[in-house]
Amino acid sequence: MTITILSSHIFYEMIWSLIGLFLTLGRFYLEGVSTGSLAFAGSH
Repeated sequence: MTITILSSHIFYEMIWSLIGLFLTLGRFYLEGVSTGSLAFAGSH
């Protein structure tokens, strides 16, 4: 019983860290795309 709780706890920790990583990467990607498109539109 305790092994199942411990393993599921580690599993949820990994899932949340992965979600946080994807959110951070997505935010950086969107910021880069928005600034890149603005610079591209400004150069033209």
